[in-house]
Amino acid sequence: MKLLFEENVSPQLPQMLANEFPGSVHVREVGLRGADDQQIWDYGLRGAS
Repeated sequence: MKLLFEENVSPQLPQMLANEFPGSVHVREVGLRGADDQQIWDYGLRGAS
């Protein structure tokens, strides 16, 4: 399972949890810093399909 970490948590979490959740990213890594919730949801849905 991949996780998409939101802006209010440490951007280091994807690296820290890489063994348990490979492929997880922080919104900063995918150009969504400052994005609204809908943009983040849309990104997550595209990645899930």
